[in-house]
Parts: sequence; C-alpha cells; structure tokens
Amino acid sequence: AILFRLNHSNPRYSEEQRDIVFTVCDQMSAYQPAMAIQSNLKEILLQYLKKDRSNGDLADFCRRLIDHSLSCVKTVGELGAGRVKDGDRIMVHSVSSSLLSAVDQILDGKKDVEFLLCVNYPGRMSLRTAEYIIEKGGRVTVASDASMLELVRQADIVFSGADAITAAGDCVNEVGTGMLAELSKSQGKPYYVLSEIAKLDLRTLDDYSPDLSKGEDTSAIRGFPYENSPLFSFYNYRYEKIDRRNITAIITEYGAIAPQKAVETYQRYYKTIAGERWELSLQL
Repeated sequence: AILFRLNHSNPRYSEEQRDIVFTVCDQMSAYQPAMAIQSNLKEILLQYLKKDRSNGDLADFCRRLIDHSLSCVKTVGELGAGRVKDGDRIMVHSVSSSLLSAVDQILDGKKDVEFLLCVNYPGRMSLRTAEYIIEKGGRVTVASDASMLELVRQADIVFSGADAITAAGDCVNEVGTGMLAELSKSQGKPYYVLSEIAKLDLRTLDDYSPDLSKGEDTSAIRGFPYENSPLFSFYNYRYEKIDRRNITAIITEYGAIAPQKAVETYQRYYKTIAGERWELSLQL
C-alpha cells in the first residue's frame, strides 16, 4: 500500500514520504489492530528516512522489504512442512501467508495427508483455508468449534499462523487459536506457530497490550429473537492471546525457536534489512 502511494504521488521530499508512511500504516492498523506489521513497518521506514537521508529511494527500499518478506514466508512454509510426515493428519487454524505456504509445500512433497479444520466464529476464516486446500487438490475435514477436541485427538501435528508475537513470546491470532493451543498441549500434540519474525510487536517491549478488539460478525447468533435485548450480550472478540507455555515452537525463517527467543531472533532480522547502520528507537 505504501509502495502504491509512492508510485502514484511521486513525493520529492522526505517529509512527504513520511506523511505517506504515517497515513497508510495508521489506516492499516485501524483495519487490523492486532497485527504488528504496520507499526513495525512504520518504525523501519522512518528509520530509513532518518538515517539514510533518502529522498528518492524509499520506493526501492519498500520493494526490497516486500521481496525479503516473500522469501521469509516461503522459508517458513518449507520449515513447517519439514515437520510433517507422509500419512499425517494436520490440524490447521488460520489463513496467514506462512501457513498457506506450508500447505503448498506439504501438498507438493507429502503423500496421503489430510487437513483438519474447525469453523471458527466470528469470521469463519478457516473456511478460506479449506477452500485453498481443496483448490490445491488436498483433502480436508471440517467441523464446528464444538468438535475441536475430537479433531485435536485425531491430529498428528497442529499448525496456526499469528497476527503478532509479543516480546514475552506469547502470540496473538484469531479467536479460537488459544483453545486449540490448550487442547493440543492437553492431548500431547505438537503445536507450532508459523510466522515470520517480522511479526514481533515492538510495542510490547514497552508494556503495550495487543488490541484484542471486538469483531463485527454476528452471524453466529443470527435469528436469535433476543439479540438486541438489554438482558443479552454477545462475546464477540476477533483476536486472543496464545500463552507461550502452550506453544511447542515458533517456526520462523531462522528456524524453530522457543517463544522466549523471539526478541533475540528479531535482532537478526533487523540487522538483515538494515545492516549495522540503524538502531531501533525501542531498545531491544
């Protein structure tokens, strides 16, 4: 989105470029408040403008970031798929690019696998993942959230994506993921979060709590006669935090890491894209 704005407005001065960075990142954060990428990207691009004094190359830097991100997503998918064996039943929960990358790699390299998904409210995002798997020629079993325990019992391995990773190593993802993580641990099933380390939310280094805002999808109670009654309330959050103690590992482009190693791993990522020229305004 930032690259699109830069290409179409062609700003000459760093002040104009900075205005575009602020505007686009703030708009995207309002649309997806739990995601860490937008605020992190603002930090990175503002550092670029500040340290490199670039008035004409910000668009090129954005292209390099995009290419690097796509490479990271592919690597995460490959590493996730490497955990799967022929004949496995794989439970997945999310529609993130890293998880879908793993789906691609699994279907290309593994035999007789089956994917298990639960239809989660609000949003029913997992159905999009089911569509993707079927279009790629994979087998899928879908059940309601109420059947999640039974599907976890049937699964050999469990994957989800993440909208954000906190400095403490907890993850944030669509609602239902926390229950999946709890059930996976109780049933002794490995649960992996597939995520580029760029999703570490730098704001959580400074006592920031991720925005677990309410969703707008009320389809789960559509037709309920007392939906608008003052005596009735609907718990309808879009995101939830996944306790790091329930995560077997976070699979990043740098390999499978313990959740508490997230900040340390982010430092490697930051040096990859910035070299030794910058320092984060938030102390790692």
